[in-house]
Amino acid sequence: MLWSLWILVVVANASPVLDTLPESLLPGLALMAPLQLDAWALLVLVMLFSLFDGLVSPVLHRLGVRKRPW
Repeated sequence: MLWSLWILVVVANASPVLDTLPESLLPGLALMAPLQLDAWALLVLVMLFSLFDGLVSPVLHRLGVRKRPW
C-alpha cells in the first residue's frame, strides 16, 4: 500500500502536465454550452492554459510565491 502511494507521488511530481489538464479541461467542459464553445475552441483553451501555467509557474517559484516550480 505504501509503495503504491509513493509511486503516485513520484508520478505526480514528474508530470505537471497531467495536473494542468483536468484543471482546465473540466471547467471547459462544464462551460462549453453556456459559452457556445466547440471542441476546437476547448482544445485551444486547454493548450493555452497549460502553456501559460508552464511559463508562469517557474517565475512565481523564483519570486517566492510558490513552493515548487510546477
